[in-house]
Amino acid sequence: MKLHRNMEIADIILKGSVGFQDSFGGVSTFPADTIQVISAGKGLYQNEFNAGQQEAEKIQIGFLPNSLNKPPVKTKALFDLLENLNSLVELVSPNNPLSLSVRQKAAVLMGEFEPKKHIGYALNNQSIGLFVYVIKGVVTVQNEILRRGDSIGIIDEEQTLLHTTEQTTLLVIEVSLNE
Repeated sequence: MKLHRNMEIADIILKGSVGFQDSFGGVSTFPADTIQVISAGKGLYQNEFNAGQQEAEKIQIGFLPNSLNKPPVKTKALFDLLENLNSLVELVSPNNPLSLSVRQKAAVLMGEFEPKKHIGYALNNQSIGLFVYVIKGVVTVQNEILRRGDSIGIIDEEQTLLHTTEQTTLLVIEVSLNE
């Protein structure tokens, strides 16, 4: 098992089924389109494994928390990007009661977009940075063409425009630059 301590961790299951076993005796299996958020706090051990017949694919994102050594907390939720086609869905946020929360000024959004869509993303605060990651497809961001597995970091921009050229799945992360 791997020790997680004083980290905010988001596991996004993209394909297949992923199992998790933790030091509290919990064993969980999550199908595709599930997000798990762990506020590791004082610490917990966790092991993860492929829990299905097909290959599993997931993304794991880690943030430093805004306070240390808190009790660990685990939450999970299912999401449906096709229900919100052509828009970003907030999966993780410290302030949105409809998303899972983290102990940090950070947000994780995902979206499934059809070809030739134009997405405007406004940053309301200059102390917020944006990270855009292409899970599938092709998107142009700030005159940069990004393909599956590519990413770009954006700072000091009030508005960012994204343009898809084919069916595209995006992961967008907002992070505080001051914390």
